[in-house]
Amino acid sequence: MSLSSSGAIQRGAVALEFLLLFPFIVATLYAAASYSVLFFNQYRMQDAVTQAANLSLTIDRSSYQADQLKGVVESRSSQALDSLLGTLPDRFRKAVQPDLTGCTVGTVSNVEMLRCSVGIAGGDSSLLPLISFGWLGQFPPMPSRLQAEAFVAF
Repeated sequence: MSLSSSGAIQRGAVALEFLLLFPFIVATLYAAASYSVLFFNQYRMQDAVTQAANLSLTIDRSSYQADQLKGVVESRSSQALDSLLGTLPDRFRKAVQPDLTGCTVGTVSNVEMLRCSVGIAGGDSSLLPLISFGWLGQFPPMPSRLQAEAFVAF
């Protein structure tokens, strides 16, 4: 075998390795970018519910009767959550699920707790473009929903 034919074989092997590995490298980079967008959206959701829940700590309790306080805390926190969600991009606001979003007051072990939450559709939402591989399914795999919650005792 001559030197020139062994060089051609090596170049062919390198091209074959490139063809086999390149899709996996691109898929890994795409998955990393997709998950970073997902985690950033989760962070923004958590920040919004935390700020809305913390608003209940700034209400002057001496200004309201005990039976009025629940309603005031709920309404102000819900308004704050709605305004915070209003500052987010349109694609994010469209994915918010109203039945998973809001602030409510409840009793947990005889303690009044304010619970603020935001939920968005995950997998097929418009937050991230997914790639379909036919019988292999969607890539990268995404959760069916994202939810952030914050609790405050008052």
